[in-house]
Amino acid sequence: MTTKYHAEERSEAEAARAAKVGDCEHAETFTAQTLTVPSRRETTALWAAVGSSPWAWPSTSPLLFIPVPQFPGEDGSPLTSVLISGVAVPIGLLFFVCGIAYGIVAGTIDKASNVPPMMASAVTQVAPLIVLFFAAAQFIAWFGWSNIGTVLAIKTAGVLGSPTR
Repeated sequence: MTTKYHAEERSEAEAARAAKVGDCEHAETFTAQTLTVPSRRETTALWAAVGSSPWAWPSTSPLLFIPVPQFPGEDGSPLTSVLISGVAVPIGLLFFVCGIAYGIVAGTIDKASNVPPMMASAVTQVAPLIVLFFAAAQFIAWFGWSNIGTVLAIKTAGVLGSPTR
């Protein structure tokens, strides 16, 4: 869907600058560069996504004021709501609405059954990062729970502060 143009005028100027500096490797890279220009359909889809964002907030903000026991906070105020403290839900809904608008206008979503496989694909691409963050979070939690940081600091200070013989 994107249109590619060879950036010959720009490449020649960049190559000349690189050659003056003596950087032949960059001179070759600049001559082979291509610029990617979004198509009209992609630009329209982007504006559709931006234009749908005002529609996403009214769809999520009423969730703050529904008198369901799960949504108000402990004191009954919507400002201490789970949706305010866990702001990921409204932001997730915002991105969902904008993403659907983009996909429909760009032509990648033509029916509702296209959305779940796209979401599953996105999760599988991010899964290794989620596993890495989980392992790091477990390590950090264990480090704090065991107070090993304090023990290491005291022992290291003792080693560094003791006179050597």
